[in-house]
Amino acid sequence: ELMDDQESRDRFLSEAMVLSTLHHPGIVGIQSPFIQDGQLYMPMEYLTGISLDAALKTTPGPWDPGRSVEIITQVADAVGYAHRRTPPVVHRDLKPLNIQLTDGGIAKVLDFGLARAITDKSMTATGTAVGTPAYMAPEVLEGVRATPRSDVYSLGVILFRMLAGRLPYDLPDTESSLHAVFMAVIRGIDRGLPDVRQFVPGLRPQLAGLTMRMLSRDPAGRPADGGELAQLLASLSAVGNQTGMQRAGTVSATEDVTRLGIDLAGMFTKGTEKTAPVSPRPGLDADRSLLGIKVDVPAPTPVSIPTPAVSGHRDARDFPREDVPEAWQRQVAEVSRKKMLWVFAVIAAVIVAVSVSVFLSRMQPGGKNDSEKAVATSEKSPTEAPTNGSTKWIRLPGGTFQMGSENGDDDEKPVHSVTLSAFEIAATEVTVGQYRQCVQAGACTAPNDKSSSKYCNWGYSDRDNHPVNCIDWHQATAYAQWVGGRLPTEAEWEYAARSGGRNQEYPWGNQSPTCDYAVFSSGGDGCGQDRTWPVCSKPAGNTLQGLCDMAGNVWEWVSDWHETYPSGSVTNPTGPSSGSFRVNRGGSWFSTADDLRVAIRGGDDPGSRDYTLGLRPVRSVR
Repeated sequence: ELMDDQESRDRFLSEAMVLSTLHHPGIVGIQSPFIQDGQLYMPMEYLTGISLDAALKTTPGPWDPGRSVEIITQVADAVGYAHRRTPPVVHRDLKPLNIQLTDGGIAKVLDFGLARAITDKSMTATGTAVGTPAYMAPEVLEGVRATPRSDVYSLGVILFRMLAGRLPYDLPDTESSLHAVFMAVIRGIDRGLPDVRQFVPGLRPQLAGLTMRMLSRDPAGRPADGGELAQLLASLSAVGNQTGMQRAGTVSATEDVTRLGIDLAGMFTKGTEKTAPVSPRPGLDADRSLLGIKVDVPAPTPVSIPTPAVSGHRDARDFPREDVPEAWQRQVAEVSRKKMLWVFAVIAAVIVAVSVSVFLSRMQPGGKNDSEKAVATSEKSPTEAPTNGSTKWIRLPGGTFQMGSENGDDDEKPVHSVTLSAFEIAATEVTVGQYRQCVQAGACTAPNDKSSSKYCNWGYSDRDNHPVNCIDWHQATAYAQWVGGRLPTEAEWEYAARSGGRNQEYPWGNQSPTCDYAVFSSGGDGCGQDRTWPVCSKPAGNTLQGLCDMAGNVWEWVSDWHETYPSGSVTNPTGPSSGSFRVNRGGSWFSTADDLRVAIRGGDDPGSRDYTLGLRPVRSVR
């Protein structure tokens, strides 16, 4: 009957339209809506676990601060991705019921039925506010248009509830009218919200201050959007145990879950669940030509966050520490503010100096050889190739995706659900110049050079920015460890190649491969060059996150042994414990178009130093 109501129908179609543009592991995915028997249907991603609302009802709390911050950080990152779209998309109805805690430890944001771009008009003809009153920002309750800062307020109410075990205001009985709930919330806001430490005395002041800043009466006092909030929360976690507390009687989230019959402990940790070892598949042909196979959000820089001054509520008081006189605290805050201004000034000066230095260095004669200049001129890449010895890391927040392909080779089957924790992956394949730094440091051995094969890049003076090749699995592993990382698991590699787990054939989408997208055997091997190209020469083929050459140039070693896939869902799989061949992914300059698909798998003896083999490291995220 809701479909007979035009407004409900419009909201349904609006949600489908909004979600179709949002691709983030923390936002529920959808497929194309369809009409059957006169009814509208929208197929959505199947989610495990329970809603945050159900978890809070079972165990009102207070919850463990570390777990609370972890959940809200994930949600803020997902919502921040929507906030930073063009135009920004505001959820407008964030509440525990719209947050799903999956078995894989991922918090998913649901119900974008009220979401809209901030440039759109309100769905309701009368301009009536929409959303859930207990979690709505004060300005929205007063009829002002919602903004990303309004969503931040809603997340503040949720975080307050998790930390304190209650809302920041007293609500009437559940049988009361909607009007009574509105009035209770407005009265609570007008009186000034209590400091969360009133209910959780042992809470660290940094977390308490940020929580109350999210609940500022004045939107300008809150973090600007979900992305900024996620960074602030991550910074709190980065300074050690400052989000923690020691207080008798605190109920942790893991204690609740046994009563639910669900292992919530696994939902809040990022441990590695290994799949059961399986015997290696016999007869795998080592000849690669027969094998066939290939947000906003960089990790936030940890900074020390001073306790924000809390203000902005009507008649609201500040929340000073009980052992510090107010006058003295104001003086300390003023000194801290001036120090921060000096710090920002110094940072700005350093940035300007470095920028000028880089600009002048690029104005010097010399530099790239002619072929590289032609590539740089004709195909400018948004992901800049790293200099020698440096690694540009791209953070992927993790999530659940469908790994493999039912339409590909037998070893790509069965398609199975994989859930991954967050990780960081190198933006480019490791270059000759980068690998040389490891050799010079004594941590790596030299690859086979051009004396072994003219296709090996080692030994050419003009190929420092080409991917290193002619290295075996052991050399690749040693380099990855030298840069503080490791080889990716096969699942991590495919998740990254799918632009964060999207359902697509190639890193760039579903368009058929051409030399505009990748370096492969088209118009001659290596797109006519009969060799590799400099990394990031094909920016049109980058993933949404900016990863270069996930298809073509060189195959990339991964950590797994080559074996058949499991049939069930797995979390952070690492593959079998033994085998004959190590997997490599991504295709090369010598590959056909079919080898560029994200699901295709290659395999070689770990000691093979083929001229089509290279690497790309990853590292785990705490």
